[in-house]
Amino acid sequence: MHYFNEALKIRQKEGNPKDIAASLNNVGEIYRLQGDYERALENYNKAVLINKTNNYLDNLAINLSNIGLIYSEKGQTQEAVDYFTQSVEACEKKQAISAKKNYLTP
Repeated sequence: MHYFNEALKIRQKEGNPKDIAASLNNVGEIYRLQGDYERALENYNKAVLINKTNNYLDNLAINLSNIGLIYSEKGQTQEAVDYFTQSVEACEKKQAISAKKNYLTP
């Protein structure tokens, strides 16, 4: 955990939002694996905010899926399904944008 927090501090100093969100997701994942769902959600939700704000749909899908895992592990099936659905929607939106770029670029 120490090294993930250090990486987060470095990335925050550098100021790249995509890297900051990735580090927040990593820290959240460690907390999830340790069973500390409250801290995991705190980090995942910070990453979600950054990724939504910057339209980083690929990373957003990962964050939403990880939140879904927490609710699944807690036995909160409907909440899990809601987050997994949002994750799929982010993936589909990313694919639609990529397809437009591929077909509309000469």
